[in-house]
Amino acid sequence: MKRLNTQEWSLIKRYLKAETSQQDLAKLDILWAENPSLKSEVDQLSDKLPLPSLDEFDATRAFEKLHNRFKREDLI
Repeated sequence: MKRLNTQEWSLIKRYLKAETSQQDLAKLDILWAENPSLKSEVDQLSDKLPLPSLDEFDATRAFEKLHNRFKREDLI
């Protein structure tokens, strides 16, 4: 299997989150055809890694963590 680029990983992420457009689905069909085992591997991954729902995401906490990290690394 070839190495996937950032755009392909982003496409897979949207697929796993069920956020694909019709254009994304067409690109995925090409990606699956070029990498026959990839679809089954991605589907296995989706069974093992439940993605958090938006209800579980705390944007304020995430921002605070990012802000603290920037401070620790002397970026701000």
